[in-house]
Amino acid sequence: MTRNLFRLGVVSLALSYMAVAAGCGGIEASGKVTAELAGKWYDKNYELAFEITQTGEGYIAAKKLHCTVTLSGNFVYFRYNGYVMGSFYHSIDKNGELTMTLGLGDFKDIQSSSPFIKSDAIPQGVVPIELIGKWYAITNPPSTPNFEITAAGMITISGAASAYSVNVSGNNVSVLDDSVLKGTFAYLIRYGEMTVTNGTALCEGLSVLSPFVKKNS
Repeated sequence: MTRNLFRLGVVSLALSYMAVAAGCGGIEASGKVTAELAGKWYDKNYELAFEITQTGEGYIAAKKLHCTVTLSGNFVYFRYNGYVMGSFYHSIDKNGELTMTLGLGDFKDIQSSSPFIKSDAIPQGVVPIELIGKWYAITNPPSTPNFEITAAGMITISGAASAYSVNVSGNNVSVLDDSVLKGTFAYLIRYGEMTVTNGTALCEGLSVLSPFVKKNS
C-alpha cells in the first residue's frame, strides 16, 4: 500500500511538471507579485526581456505577449487565457539583479540572458535598445518620424535645426548640444507605446503629441 502511494505521488508530480511544460495550468500559483519583482527587466544588452507589474500583469517582449502573472514561492508563472505560456524560478540579489533558472515554455531560451536588471540600473549614458528607433505619434501620425533616437546616442526631432546627443538616466532623457542642455523629457514604454511627459524647451512638444509608437520606416 505504501509503495503504491509513493508511485502515485511520483506520477502526480511528473504529470504536473509536464502540464506546465505543455502550457496547461497544472500548478496553482496564487501569490501576489512582490515590489522587488515588479518592473521592466533588461538583458545584458539592455534590451527589454519581460515586464511584471505589481497588479499581476506580464509582458514577454520576444513574443509581444500580454499575460497574467502569479507566484508560487520563487516560481513565476505567465498565463494566457488560463494556460501557462512560461515559468521560471527566480532569485534577486542585493544589487537588484534577477537570476533566472528552470525556465520552461517561453522562458526556456530567455533564461540564457540571465541575470537581468531593471531600467533604473542601466548605466547612465547607455541608450536602452527599446528607445532606439523612429517614433511616430499615434494620433495623426506624420509621414516622417516625430523623433528618432539612434544607437550612437543621437536624437533628431522634427522641426529642430540639427541632431543632438542624448543622455539617458533611468526614465529621463536629456537632449544636449555638446554640453548645452536643449531640453528634457521623461518616458514610459509599455507594450510598445511610449508616453512622454515633462517635456521642456526643445522637447516640450513631445509631451503634447504623446503617445508614440516605433516604426521601421
